[in-house]
Amino acid sequence: MRTGLSLLLVLVCLAFGAGIAHAQVWEMWVHSNGEITKFRTSEIDSITFVLADTTHPATPTIVANALDGHTVRLSWTAVGDDDMSGTVAAHDLRYATSSGVAFESMTPVVLPPPQPPGSAESIDVPLDPGLTYSFVLRVTDESGNSATSNEATAATPPTGPTHIVIAEVYGGGGQGSGTYDNDFIVLYNPTSVAQSLNNYSVQFAPAGSTGWQFVGLGGKTIAPHGYFLIQLGGGSGGVPMPTPDHVMPGNLTTAQGKVALLSNTAQISSLCPPPASPQLVDLMSYGIGGCFEGSGPAPQLSSFLSAIRMDQGCRDMNDNATDFIAGPPTPRNSATPAHICP
Repeated sequence: MRTGLSLLLVLVCLAFGAGIAHAQVWEMWVHSNGEITKFRTSEIDSITFVLADTTHPATPTIVANALDGHTVRLSWTAVGDDDMSGTVAAHDLRYATSSGVAFESMTPVVLPPPQPPGSAESIDVPLDPGLTYSFVLRVTDESGNSATSNEATAATPPTGPTHIVIAEVYGGGGQGSGTYDNDFIVLYNPTSVAQSLNNYSVQFAPAGSTGWQFVGLGGKTIAPHGYFLIQLGGGSGGVPMPTPDHVMPGNLTTAQGKVALLSNTAQISSLCPPPASPQLVDLMSYGIGGCFEGSGPAPQLSSFLSAIRMDQGCRDMNDNATDFIAGPPTPRNSATPAHICP
């Protein structure tokens, strides 16, 4: 903010106030941009003093909250150009993956224009999972005065699951236009230790059915960061699958169905397994149906599309609709190279 003052009025008031009865010659020296200029008042009609703006914006306070493994939301209340008055000229939000980093070395975030003081402001910042981030906000007025916020931190959780998951489901095996000659289910072990499948079972059924088919997995083991291929029934269409790690009878429904992984061998007899059951390790539904995790099922499938868990099996946000995509079948077995989740 700037304030103007007429020099001519000040000089007149000084002359009359001093009771001066004879002519006076007043001179003035003006320093501007490194140069000094001399004037006589007879040469000047008026002059305006521009006083420097030394009032800084108020200091903003920011709050950081991780929404999921990929997003942190930053929130703050807008401050003013002069303390809490007027809208600041610019604001600059930055982040780093460690605390105490110089502001100029941090990564900037693109922000919308500043809002009037007192307004609630926020932005969702896309980031990598499994890291702790530090955030700082700096606000600046039109004269270059600035204020820097507190350093707020938030940790994005790793997106990788901590238990065996259903990594892929394919129900189009053996059909005339099918890619492979058998249906299959792929399991994935995201942990760094071998996982025993002793007493585990995989069970599957059409979307609206209570008639679950049962696949016992015996005493098999999944290697650390490894895959496990279960071959089911099929037909004459399609190419042969890679060597399976386990073979069982039964067919998945092609377009719409549900699959559950349990840590026991009790066959499901209801429409859906109890969601709070400690024996329910993983659950997915594709096409339609109510037996899904999160907001909805995985996409509908076909004889040349399977449901594939994203990030090579690592994405597990407990939402079938976003954890899985439909894509060409990729039957991965224990010979597939191990994959370590980020």
